[in-house]
Amino acid sequence: MFIATELQMAEHTSLESYADNLSSDLPSGIQLHAQMLDPISGHCRCIWEVDSIESLRQYIEPTANSSAKCRYFEIDPIRAIY
Repeated sequence: MFIATELQMAEHTSLESYADNLSSDLPSGIQLHAQMLDPISGHCRCIWEVDSIESLRQYIEPTANSSAKCRYFEIDPIRAIY
C-alpha cells in the first residue's frame, strides 16, 4: 500500500537531520519513494510503500521528537496521479 505522511517539526533546525535519519537503514517492508522538505514551515512530506500504516507508524514516531506531529494518508493507487 502507498501512504503519504506529513510531519511537522516545532524545531525547524532539526528538520534536515531528521529527514536524513528517516531515509537511512529502512526496515524490510518499508520503501521511501519521495521526500519533500519545507524548512520554512517545518514540514517533511513523504510518499511510502509499506505493508501497513501501523508498521510505518512504528518506524516513524520513535524517531521524531516529542513536539512533532505526524499525519498519515492512504493513497489509492488506482486514482492517484503518478
